Amino acid sequence: MALPAVAIADAFPVRTADNDKEVGASVVLCEGMQLYGPRVDAHCAANIQYFMVPRYIEFLPELPSTTNQKFEKFSFKQWMEAGLEKVWDREKAGIVLKL
Repeated sequence: MALPAVAIADAFPVRTADNDKEVGASVVLCEGMQLYGPRVDAHCAANIQYFMVPRYIEFLPELPSTTNQKFEKFSFKQWMEAGLEKVWDREKAGIVLKL
């Protein structure tokens, strides 16, 4: 969320087609802002441990939340797992993290 274009973001474990677990992130942008997966990836790689950098990044208009304003992680986790081919994937983009 340190990127100026990011309004809200959340990360969570995602089960892949190979039954592995990777980090996924859902990102809501500030109104009128644009941002792409490679920029988020580069920012994360420069600022957090490599094992925390999301492999999958999706941009959403909002993050579903409960009545007490907690994010419904299971909702966007299930959505991402059901459509991994539709979200930005660091490995498909050919980006390799440096340890």
